[in-house]
Amino acid sequence: MIFAIKLVSKIYSQKLENSIIDTMKVSEEETVVFAMRCEDAPIPIQLEASKILSKLDSIRYTDEILSVLTRTADVEGLAESMAGDESLALAYPFRALMVWHLMPAESGINKIEEIINLRKKALLALEDSGRDDVLSDVSISLISLLGGVSSDMESIHKILDSKSIVKLNEVRRALSAEGDGVVKSSLIESLNDFVINTEMTPLNKRLFASLINSLYLNSAAMQLQSGNEEKRSAALLTLERLAGKEDNTIRTIRVLTNLVKEHSIGIESLEKWYRAYDKDSAEYQIIRAALEKEKGNRLNAARAYKEGALKVNDDYEESSLILRKAMIEYAHAGSWKEAVDLLNQNPELETLLTQRFQLYLRTCADNAAGNTTSATKMLIHFVSEEEKIESEEYDSDFNKRRKEALELIQKYPDEHNLPDKNFKGRVKAALLSLEKSGNGRQSDLERRFQLELHKMKDIYELTLLGEQIAEENPLRGIRRFEEDIENGYLKGVSGPFSIQRLISTFMIDSPEATKPVWFKKLKSLNHKAKIDIFIYLIN
Repeated sequence: MIFAIKLVSKIYSQKLENSIIDTMKVSEEETVVFAMRCEDAPIPIQLEASKILSKLDSIRYTDEILSVLTRTADVEGLAESMAGDESLALAYPFRALMVWHLMPAESGINKIEEIINLRKKALLALEDSGRDDVLSDVSISLISLLGGVSSDMESIHKILDSKSIVKLNEVRRALSAEGDGVVKSSLIESLNDFVINTEMTPLNKRLFASLINSLYLNSAAMQLQSGNEEKRSAALLTLERLAGKEDNTIRTIRVLTNLVKEHSIGIESLEKWYRAYDKDSAEYQIIRAALEKEKGNRLNAARAYKEGALKVNDDYEESSLILRKAMIEYAHAGSWKEAVDLLNQNPELETLLTQRFQLYLRTCADNAAGNTTSATKMLIHFVSEEEKIESEEYDSDFNKRRKEALELIQKYPDEHNLPDKNFKGRVKAALLSLEKSGNGRQSDLERRFQLELHKMKDIYELTLLGEQIAEENPLRGIRRFEEDIENGYLKGVSGPFSIQRLISTFMIDSPEATKPVWFKKLKSLNHKAKIDIFIYLIN
């Protein structure tokens, strides 16, 4: 058996390799150990030997098993071994980082939390770690470069020609904090071509491929941040191509996903990948929402964002931010009812959405539903609260300030690129309402009375103010009260005592000449009937 292993290490034979692997399963431990330690043996033989020994005595052979998995770049096996013992990531930080950079996306998506945890522990231990005897200097430099860790580049320069060294340095300089972020794709492509055609170990080839992908991703990210439409289009083409690769790593998929979350860009290849490998995740819905938005399907985008937020169970802040995106998409889609329902069902959104955006949504919802009076009242109440001075006194400029505030609010949709169909017209109606209430001489008492009506305060407070107005000018008080009934400001007011006080204030105790015609016709009715009819009129 040992002779066969030595032979296949020098003269490769698929048939002999298969025979050795089958025989090892029933061989003596010593023979299996030899197969594992034979670095020249075909990789499948080394891996099979390490698998057998891990079942026999995993503790005794831990270091050697990890060495085989590292040397042969069996990233999935290495991840599984290190995840079982968290101390291993601290002992071998570069190997744990290698797992993060090279783990295949399809298998890594189901172990993402374990892999992220390994990476975190590795970064903590990196500074105090010693030399890794299995990883070459080139491998360590590439892993460091991928992780943004300072390292000696000399070993990498040794395997690159002079032109490739210049190109690599240009790319690194452009993408550094001091660089301009502008990297020509042709520059990275040229570097990639050289790496493909240069002889190196399989592990270093994979690490270089990961580095090239990282350069493309960083370049695209910088283009997206530039705000230039041409650069944005170029970035999307790059990201679409990267997402469509068959041998993607989980790191690449994660970076692509984060770019979608940050910039709300649609990447069709990424949506297809998630649909195939992680369809039940919140990320899939977010990717789908961004793609629907890119296509102009704003309502579908809103619903996908909403579904994605509901799938985030362990991050309140992220869930709320996704819901905020859903609200914006609902607004663009003109689906006001769904937007307001979502706002009502998730009170936490009130802290993430500005008061004016909430006002915009609720006003549009009421107006679209035909509740125009309610929408008008809401706008007036909002500016009344904004313009009320700290002492809660209502100075002579109060109405003027409210109008100015409404004029500013009217510009809100334009300033935020939102639909204005159900908003601007209702703001104009609110302005007309204030104009109407402000015409002629208006006492401070009347302004206070109007404010209390718009705020829907306690009916008792309204009654007291009404009594004071009636004492000054009974006719003006009655007309003001009639206007408010007509405008629906007292809709929903009830309670015999309250109604009786209001009737007494404005009607029964007023001079006969000042009573409206419709009230004079009620003189023959008893007091209770008058109250009942009054309730009917204001409701």
